[in-house]
Amino acid sequence: MSRKVAPDNPPQNAATPSRPPSSRHSPEPLSVPPDVSIYEILRAAQDQPVVFYMGAGLSIAHPSCGPKGTQVADKLRPFVAELVNARTTDVTEPDLESLAARVAREAPGRMADFKVRASEAAEFRTMEPNYGHQAVALLMREGVITGVSVNWDRGIENAARRIDLEIEAVASQQERLQPRQALRLYKVHGCAKRPQTLAVTKAEVDAPQGWAKAEVARAVAAGMVVFLGLGTVGMYVTEPIKDIVELWALDGATVRVVDLFGVSDAWKKTLGEAAADVEIVMGADAFLDDLLRALVADALSRTGAAVRELVDEAEWTKRMLAGFETVRAAFEQAPANGILRWWRDGVTSDQDGRAFVLDERGRETLMAVSLMASHDGGTVHVTGGEEHLTVRSEYRYLEIASMPELTFADIDRKVRERVRRGRNVGRLRPGLSVAAVVHGGRGSFPSPSAPPDIAAEDVAVGDVGSETVGDVRLVRAEDAVAGALAA
Repeated sequence: MSRKVAPDNPPQNAATPSRPPSSRHSPEPLSVPPDVSIYEILRAAQDQPVVFYMGAGLSIAHPSCGPKGTQVADKLRPFVAELVNARTTDVTEPDLESLAARVAREAPGRMADFKVRASEAAEFRTMEPNYGHQAVALLMREGVITGVSVNWDRGIENAARRIDLEIEAVASQQERLQPRQALRLYKVHGCAKRPQTLAVTKAEVDAPQGWAKAEVARAVAAGMVVFLGLGTVGMYVTEPIKDIVELWALDGATVRVVDLFGVSDAWKKTLGEAAADVEIVMGADAFLDDLLRALVADALSRTGAAVRELVDEAEWTKRMLAGFETVRAAFEQAPANGILRWWRDGVTSDQDGRAFVLDERGRETLMAVSLMASHDGGTVHVTGGEEHLTVRSEYRYLEIASMPELTFADIDRKVRERVRRGRNVGRLRPGLSVAAVVHGGRGSFPSPSAPPDIAAEDVAVGDVGSETVGDVRLVRAEDAVAGALAA
């Protein structure tokens, strides 16, 4: 299969780079095509979410800089000496797993205390999210992946909070059975927020796989499992790679292994001749960057196809197509995570885990944006980068919201609050109005007269499904695709 070339002279069979990068991953612009191996994963996700089984390689990148197991072990050595009544110089176990095994043998009643200290040995709970953590949160929100992690840290959960998304760890059989509304991240080696769930011995590492397999088996079916950042050994304890692969591939799932230096000896031993066919030689951040670009490019392509199906003799259909092509070109130099956030951030939380940009709702909202951009004329400006990307014409910002469970009055209030926050952080500058395209909503939207300077000549005033109050205007996406939009 096609894949990227590994760096020159890499360490043999390294699980992760010897040092984390010194700066956060800088995503490529949308114009850079993703590696062709990515499209197979995206195609698989159209049938059911792809399972991402994530390891240490995800959390090692800057600014997270997740610690190595040996670093955690060194911090715990004096405490282990206290627990087993030995001198620190006599506690010579080389790694966390062997330290835990000694505590289990010599002071089994203190294992709970050992796990608490282990959870505090690094910034596992408050970990600063890196690019990969944010990308995983975005992909989970869009319903593209189901997340399974062997990492203790809360990097993904912390990244999710920054996009107003709730992702909660499920780290035990008991937690699996509890009703939850948040998206679930299955953490098979435990979560630092709940120290007693941590797997620190080989027996504990082997135990949790069964419940995790049972929970996500429906998502796997005959789909795909991507092992991401899972090298020869885990960050803290040894990963039983052979057992994991057998467990996750029972139902004929397709396996892919993403690693900066290719499949390790442990993977080769497990996969045999198939190893070369399943590897994707990329680091976690670069792989996730490529996947986001492929996702956004596919969503734009599908939207363009929907616009072209509408084009007929009506002038507004031609304007929509011209506007879409202008917007699409403006996205070329923007990062995919920024585009995805602009397109998706205004969708209410009850839609978390469901497709939007690849769904009809996402297409129709962008079609409405395209029509308004065409009516405004001039250049479409896409600025702001990853976290604060904005799209605007010469006259106004163009935003997107989807709140199908709310009434018009509630949608109006929430959109205005979002605009207020955007102005406060400098994402939306004063002096330019905001047109927010809304998809869905309960009840009827008011249809007052459109502003005369942007009203389409061939559309009756009474057909405009929009509301203008102050500097924020709500526009129904459904009106745009039905030809009833005045601007």
